[in-house]
Amino acid sequence: MAEEAVESYDGDAPGWTNREEEESTTETKLGKVYGPICWKCLGKKSVTKKLKKRRKCKSALNLNLTSETVVGENAKTDFPCTVCHGNGRTKRKQKNTQRHQLQRKKKIVRVYPPGYIVPGSKPVCFGNALSGEELCSLVGHWRIFQQIGGHRWSTDDLVTAWYAGIICERYKLTPKTHLDLGCGIGSVLMMVSWQFENATSIGIEAQKLSAQMADGQSGITLATVPEVPGSKPVCFGNALSGEELCSLVGHWRIFQQIGGHRWSTDDLVTAWYAGIICERYKLTPKTHLDLGCGIGSVLMMVSWQFENATSIGIEAQKLSAQMAGRSIRYNIGNSTRISVLHGDIRDNSTVNDYFDLITGTPPYFKVKYEKNGETGRIKLAKPGYGALPSCEQSAPARYEFRGGIEEYCLAAKSHLKKDGIFVVCEGLGPHMNEKRVLQGAMKADLKILQVINVQGREDKPPLFGVYAMTHTENDSFKPREEIEKLIVRHKGGKRTSEYEKLMLQMGIPP
Repeated sequence: MAEEAVESYDGDAPGWTNREEEESTTETKLGKVYGPICWKCLGKKSVTKKLKKRRKCKSALNLNLTSETVVGENAKTDFPCTVCHGNGRTKRKQKNTQRHQLQRKKKIVRVYPPGYIVPGSKPVCFGNALSGEELCSLVGHWRIFQQIGGHRWSTDDLVTAWYAGIICERYKLTPKTHLDLGCGIGSVLMMVSWQFENATSIGIEAQKLSAQMADGQSGITLATVPEVPGSKPVCFGNALSGEELCSLVGHWRIFQQIGGHRWSTDDLVTAWYAGIICERYKLTPKTHLDLGCGIGSVLMMVSWQFENATSIGIEAQKLSAQMAGRSIRYNIGNSTRISVLHGDIRDNSTVNDYFDLITGTPPYFKVKYEKNGETGRIKLAKPGYGALPSCEQSAPARYEFRGGIEEYCLAAKSHLKKDGIFVVCEGLGPHMNEKRVLQGAMKADLKILQVINVQGREDKPPLFGVYAMTHTENDSFKPREEIEKLIVRHKGGKRTSEYEKLMLQMGIPP
């Protein structure tokens, strides 16, 4: 179980192929192993096309034909995908590889001009190409192993290595050490090392296969990817029916319902910012409380950062509280360092202690109720904004069935130590909850120390903000007036370097 969990983290291309589907299908035995999701139907196995317009003639109407036969202006229907042929995934490059092997029976040799002396040292010729590989020319006498039909070195690799040598020559730099980031199969790494024979070159590559192919090709040192931070889980328990075991932070995992409530960016940023705030104010929390912990994502993310702290989560949903408890046992076993209490944060008797650090990720949207005129009981819940989730587990996590930011601030006030810190997130979208945060903090006698606004994309307004608060009478912590900003993705959808740095700090591969 532990090996499978680590493999899902260190996979070269997670999700590229469905391993469980391969193991269960009979087509695997026949050699029809499918690779990535189909680019045309996106795994739906069919594509929706708009039918050609056709006039409704009188003869068709007289025959009482159905609407499917008589095509209207907006009529659409599903057709089997012509790319994946209804499989949802495209086939791997097996046939292309076999065809490539047949074409490469004739050895290709570089032809140099008459009188040309090949520069550089000659290879020691240690090792042979494995099955599916070939030994190809690189620079000078040097060779490189490349997969037939796989990744191969190209012009951008050659020009990059060449230009590195030109720049060093212009600025009269004779490098003694050289590092190649994401060296792949080692093409640029060896091209640069070939030019600077007295330099020590190191390459870093995350893909295990490429790293193995690059390692030892020319005696150059190959660095391994830094070890995942944090403790490893004890792997106690399994996912129940309708659940799946998902990556959280570091080696830790979390049970989540398929189609249910799942941890998201606001959970990750809240937990990360709690660690940043504690570092800035030199607070080493020994006790931590997570209000409305849900399935335990923020609770465990914070506890993962502070291994010596005792963390407690409060959750009103019985199902989510049970799932959080099982995720905790999966990661740390029967240790009491992290625990979950089934209760309401509005009930101060649920927990009677005071804490150094309190976190919370309240729902963002208000709920309007329609009551029964005779009994006065709630008859119907209507969303104040958007649409209620179809999943019952997700509804209280997004809509304020048990209160919002105001109730979270009051609960934090009741359990926060005098010199403690409260970190909470709140939505900043069209519903504009920023004023409610200020009013909730004021009502609970809390003052805001720092704020970070998070933009999902650089060309979009902030989605949510994370606030660090403390008691009003706490003068040891000085507020910062400037508002920080975190952008998750660029306009094109690629993650920003600052968010990738955040992910690495939390043990998540970017």
